[in-house]
Amino acid sequence: MLPPLSPADEKLLLTFADPEAPAAIGGNLAAQTLLALLANAEFNGVLPIMLRKLRQIGAARLPQDAALQGKLS
Repeated sequence: MLPPLSPADEKLLLTFADPEAPAAIGGNLAAQTLLALLANAEFNGVLPIMLRKLRQIGAARLPQDAALQGKLS
């Protein structure tokens, strides 16, 4: 079962899934939110696009969470 997403998180997932949308995240996303987004992106076949955008954003702007860092590597 996929982790549930709030309406705002669903919009963010759509932004991550769009190859033409800029790679930007506003505010501080929680590690659990990013993990849920990654799981949903994988299920929907857009994980490579999302990972590319997260690399563009840079590790310094992502939560320093061990589970998240493990998933990203």
